[in-house]
Amino acid sequence: MSASDNTVTIDGKVYQLSALSAEAQNQLRNLQEVDRKIAMAKNEIETMTTWRTIHSHALKVELDKMA
Repeated sequence: MSASDNTVTIDGKVYQLSALSAEAQNQLRNLQEVDRKIAMAKNEIETMTTWRTIHSHALKVELDKMA
């Protein structure tokens, strides 16, 4: 799904936004919101993965001091 200013392409077919029913427009907004939340969640996972790597490395350094 991709959108320009006045059209949206869904499954390879271009639709005029103004021609969509109110329900179709509502579902499109819902899809856009879900896509936004998915992108945010992916970003959060990447951030947490980075922090896990940092803490894992710090733990290893501390454990190496004990050896």
